[in-house]
Amino acid sequence: MKHFFSWVLRILGISAILFIISVSSAHATDNALLMKFSDNYGYGDHTVQLINPETNKEIGRCNFQQQSPTHGYIAWLGVNHEYRANGYGKLLLQQACRKLKELGCTTVSLWVLNGYGNTTALNLYREEGFKGDPDHMEKNLLAKPVYA
Repeated sequence: MKHFFSWVLRILGISAILFIISVSSAHATDNALLMKFSDNYGYGDHTVQLINPETNKEIGRCNFQQQSPTHGYIAWLGVNHEYRANGYGKLLLQQACRKLKELGCTTVSLWVLNGYGNTTALNLYREEGFKGDPDHMEKNLLAKPVYA
């Protein structure tokens, strides 16, 4: 179970929300991780970062945008090599989609670098409810999750 605690920081006109989380997955440890949300007001750009507080090293990040009142776009999602296969990409994607939904988006889209050759990314996106071809995948944020 993930535990979220938050507080808001205001630095240089950028709003950031920090979360301390306990990640539970097949490979992740129970160490607390730092999750940081940043909003670049006026531009519609948002970032969610996952940071290892012991080393202060970035585990991964997801950059996303609200392109219209009801549509979001995942611009970039990446996890550093040494942290891959631990569920961190899934966590970042879920948090970006949650934030876009909070902002009023009903759909979110993305495209996959290297298309069909990037099976790890394609599998993640499909598992999280994205549909379509690698050059345009889309998810309905209002759809209820289907559990197998």
